Amino acid sequence: MDVSKHLREDAMDIDHKSAILRVLQVPELLELILSHLPKFDLLLSQRTCRLFHNIINTSPCLQKLLFMRPDWTLEGHYADDKPGTRPLNNLMLRQILGGMYPTMTLRMLSFTSPEAFTSARNRMHLSSTTDCPFPLLPEPNNLKPDPGPNATLGFWAWNVNVSFPANALLTAQQENPAIAYEHASWRKMYMSQPPATELHLCRRWQRAAQPAVVVETGITMEDLAGAAQDSKRAWNEVFISSDRDWHLEGPIRYSHFGVTKNWK
Repeated sequence: MDVSKHLREDAMDIDHKSAILRVLQVPELLELILSHLPKFDLLLSQRTCRLFHNIINTSPCLQKLLFMRPDWTLEGHYADDKPGTRPLNNLMLRQILGGMYPTMTLRMLSFTSPEAFTSARNRMHLSSTTDCPFPLLPEPNNLKPDPGPNATLGFWAWNVNVSFPANALLTAQQENPAIAYEHASWRKMYMSQPPATELHLCRRWQRAAQPAVVVETGITMEDLAGAAQDSKRAWNEVFISSDRDWHLEGPIRYSHFGVTKNWK
């Protein structure tokens, strides 16, 4: 038996483990490593140790990946340009929403007058409607806000859509203690990035004029669950579909609008 060989191998193994430990003890490196995990694995990694828990809960980057801190950065695109970056929808919410999860839809909004166009665009501009506690991207220096003669008066609009059985949130909490836990992670999550700041009840082609949920800093699942629990009092049951589902949608607002060639 070559004892010296085994000692060398043990020493190399110790050195290897020590090197890994040194990397994990550097917060910036650990944050970078964790950011490449699938989102659900990242969420569960909080249970690994106190170091992982602290990094995941204090890192703005990781909190945004987990939909627990809003990321308001989203560029709006005008009608004569291609749609911009698609907002992210939170796929981790299947268990909470009766097997469903939030989806994103895209549509073109067009207008017949510059006044109507400008008014709608301003409503979609986040800083004009929301006292956002997190910094936004500055307006691009080369942005020209007045349309030229060949410009199409319109822009692309994203909506987050969420559907769930009328009793899904309550049933999920009753059947699963982890979901019912008052400090459960899902409660702090947003449905999308950037998050919606208002949700309207919808049925077929009808959409309620007034929002059912409004939170200027972004609607969390806690906000939605609270509204759903009070739905018999606050929501119009006309909007419960034939399959006994609630359907809600909300606009995703932009931090800024990009430049297009047909604008002055």
